[in-house]
Amino acid sequence: MPLITFQNVSKTYPTKPPVYALKSVSASINEGEFISIVGVSGSGKSTFLNILGLLDVPTSGSYLFDGKDTKDLNANEKTLLRGSKIGFVFQSFHLIASKTVTENVALSGMYTKVPRKVRFQNATDALKKVGLENRADFYPDTLSGGEKQRVAIARAISETPKLLLCDEPTGNLDSENSNEVIEILRHMNVTYGLTIIVVTHDNELATKTQRIIYMKDGEISV
Repeated sequence: MPLITFQNVSKTYPTKPPVYALKSVSASINEGEFISIVGVSGSGKSTFLNILGLLDVPTSGSYLFDGKDTKDLNANEKTLLRGSKIGFVFQSFHLIASKTVTENVALSGMYTKVPRKVRFQNATDALKKVGLENRADFYPDTLSGGEKQRVAIARAISETPKLLLCDEPTGNLDSENSNEVIEILRHMNVTYGLTIIVVTHDNELATKTQRIIYMKDGEISV
């Protein structure tokens, strides 16, 4: 069974005139895939990602995640599912300057009420996975851009999600740090079987993924 199934998913914003962000999109993504979503601004990439992450809902069609039809879930169930099975990495790192690296990573477990001791152990384990255990007690302003994004990845994976959604994860990085982050994502996919979906304008990142989904005018472009 696929981890993700979109069946004729559309998203329309009721402006004047209406904005058709997605138009009857159907797609299937298996567990363990590493996929990039590519397209110009306004192609529907962000809307696709937001629906995948349960941050938005389709106007029509259905989205099945891990065998569950998400339209059958109430707000609390969506929050729990998102907190326990979906990790997010954004272009901006969203780290809290007054907290250490470990404290920043441990924040993710708060949303699903994971006990503090467990959250910090999970944070320590996640930092090892991204090669930053030696920065555990550092503060964000002492880190490079690449290190900050690796902390953000550690935070996203600390509760062992099934799906990692990345929105332009190399957008604020130079080429050296971008390559570093790309390799970390590949490592997470290959070593731990994590399903990763990346929205990106970075052609080098896109070519490192297993499959590229091209989007144009709210549709998947073959």
